[in-house]
Amino acid sequence: MTVGESQYVVVAAEVGYGEMNSQAYQEAPLDRFPEIIPMETGPQIELHDEAGQPMVACLDQVGETSVRLDFNHPLAGKELYFAVKIVGLRPVTAEQLEHGHVYSG
Repeated sequence: MTVGESQYVVVAAEVGYGEMNSQAYQEAPLDRFPEIIPMETGPQIELHDEAGQPMVACLDQVGETSVRLDFNHPLAGKELYFAVKIVGLRPVTAEQLEHGHVYSG
């Protein structure tokens, strides 16, 4: 593409955020959640693992005594659609060449 060109781009799920992982679900006791969290399917919540690292999960199913958490990325299993327009180009930096990839910044 050149400056000024536009294009639609489709990114397949396996190339984007990956396919849904059936192993990325976990059951947790309902009584482990604070009352301020609405116990309904859909909302994302931030949890912390045993080392204190933050993790994001979606409430997938809420039962009488347990909650099924979905740790898949919200865009996993989905095709992504982008409208792209090249508005300018810049030379790659020495740091980007050294790292072997280009990023903004």
